[in-house]
Amino acid sequence: MKKPKNDLYLIEAKDLICGVDFEVVTNTPYNGDVTVHFYEFENHEIDTDLATMLGLGVVKNLHIVDDYYIYNASNDHADNFGFMNEVTRIAIYYQITHPHYDDKELEEFIINTERGRKYLKKLQTVDSDMPFQKLKEIYDRKKGNLVLLDRQI
Repeated sequence: MKKPKNDLYLIEAKDLICGVDFEVVTNTPYNGDVTVHFYEFENHEIDTDLATMLGLGVVKNLHIVDDYYIYNASNDHADNFGFMNEVTRIAIYYQITHPHYDDKELEEFIINTERGRKYLKKLQTVDSDMPFQKLKEIYDRKKGNLVLLDRQI
């Protein structure tokens, strides 16, 4: 059983007005008709480059200083897998920016299967191996250094 993400919160977006309550700070599309919530990461400086690479956008709260949220900026919301894509993007972003967290299901799918690697590429807005390489480094570090000795019996 994986530990809960105690520092990740959903913020309802339906009653918030772009330009009054928040502003988009990344060069990403924002559609208020389909964005139903934002993701707030407590005690975390958002990595805008990673977020946009994963198809996420960043908004700034106009009522609280230095308060930023992430949202799904991709155009796949109408897709049957739109919500799954959004949740997976957030899971990948969270794992990379919180390397102490251990999402075994994400590791099993993205790192250990060809289908998972192709899916990760599909989620990205640019062709880059960086997210995969970062995830692989994180999971490899968790495995420790195992040295096999050739024993003659």
